[in-house]
Amino acid sequence: MYWMDRTTYILVALAITVALGGTGYLVDGNPLDETVMNSVETDERTPNEPQTDESPPEEKPDDSVPPDDTSKDPEVEAEEDEVDPGICTSVGNQNDESPTGTRYVTAIESGERSHWQPEENVSLETDVPTYEVTRYPCTDPTPEQIDAAWELYNRTYEAAADTGLFDYENASEEGYRVHDYLHYFHEDHYLDEDNLNPHRPESLVYFTDFEEDIENVKDADDKTLAGVMYLADGIRSEGPEVGGPLTKWHYHPQATKECFRSRLNEGIDFEGFECEDGAEKAYRSPEMIHVWFVEAPEGPFSTEMPTTERATRVHREIEAGEGKPPKMSRSEFEEQLERNPTSYHDQKPE
Repeated sequence: MYWMDRTTYILVALAITVALGGTGYLVDGNPLDETVMNSVETDERTPNEPQTDESPPEEKPDDSVPPDDTSKDPEVEAEEDEVDPGICTSVGNQNDESPTGTRYVTAIESGERSHWQPEENVSLETDVPTYEVTRYPCTDPTPEQIDAAWELYNRTYEAAADTGLFDYENASEEGYRVHDYLHYFHEDHYLDEDNLNPHRPESLVYFTDFEEDIENVKDADDKTLAGVMYLADGIRSEGPEVGGPLTKWHYHPQATKECFRSRLNEGIDFEGFECEDGAEKAYRSPEMIHVWFVEAPEGPFSTEMPTTERATRVHREIEAGEGKPPKMSRSEFEEQLERNPTSYHDQKPE
């Protein structure tokens, strides 16, 4: 009788299990078998809608409206990953002649550039060698600005030829003296109040054979005038961007204050040292801009200097030819601008 009752109990339990759906696992009081799982996950029919094996007709895209979703295009995704909107969205890409109210800075060190940032946010007490500045960040030049940039290059080259600056002996007689192994400055031009005067450039840039003469560059007999460098008319003056984003100026921050008389550096400010009358202390150099007669790393107004190896190679090529760099035509000038877009807008903003 004991075994009979146990058997009956088991049969009753099995019958209850089958009545509940076969698995015994419940979700909200319903058995979770495959049919219910498929209905929950995939069946989007409205209640009482009969099931059909026919798939809904495929919607044809409207060719008149360009698709908005490009997220599946890996090339578009890569481009989007590389673009940081920030400053370029808010103030750049204007394609007009209006400068921004804020000046922006990119730090240049060992050939690398930082993102654009407002000048007021950077420190002058730094080891960064060069700050490039502009009121035209991330902006393409207008035709009028290209005209003005060409005019700056053209007038500068013609004036250098007219005043004999392609001949270093003539330049030396005119008063230019060695400043460093590339730059030669004219003190009178530093102290006047002229701005971008092609007949009175403050500094000249000469190349020579640096492999042989780097230690005695001032005594080298043959030098090639590679370009000129203009300085703004005072330590506090802002260089005029006559060609908009093409003609950016730069200056050199200094960890220690130095004394300047107008644009002329008169010495380091050490403890107890006072500037002479008429000079003032500053943590930075005057602003300056190059105008290159040879192809430079970033175009005709490149802040970056060529390496001594490249300068030597260019010097040798020119000396073996006409003895001075040929003047670019307008079309050659514009081609050089196109080869060097980083000179005006390629830096990413922060």
